[in-house]
Amino acid sequence: MSVQLNKNIITGVSLATLGLIIIILATQVYNPQLENDVGPKVFPYISGGGMLVCGIAIVIRKNRGERKEFLSKPEWKRLFNISLVIVLYGISQRIFGFLISTPIIMYLSMRVMGQPRSKYIQSLGVAIGVTLAVYFLFVRFLHVMLPAGTIF
Repeated sequence: MSVQLNKNIITGVSLATLGLIIIILATQVYNPQLENDVGPKVFPYISGGGMLVCGIAIVIRKNRGERKEFLSKPEWKRLFNISLVIVLYGISQRIFGFLISTPIIMYLSMRVMGQPRSKYIQSLGVAIGVTLAVYFLFVRFLHVMLPAGTIF
């Protein structure tokens, strides 16, 4: 007999736990006493509180339908692959920088999430377009430097 987990319970408990962790960590944020300033703690408190409330609501609401297995074997494989792509992105950013690693990782992410090989030109176009849009938004308009990498 296999243990079947309810996705809603796992999602709700995870979300509520993450919200609680964010609230606890927000208490450690330095809060300068400036007049008429809400300070840097407000957003973490609001987001953590919202996550906590939503997580509890997901757990206590009535389940509709039957309990299903949390993830099937193909879903576990996809979760592992996308996690691997995220780790690869962190490593590749340090080596190759934002402009080179981001379109490659975006293309890989689309493939892992189920984009067919026959649409590779469309996938590459989206990956390059989004990368350039983010680059120009952050570097040109917001004046925020993105990782340059050690090689390029």
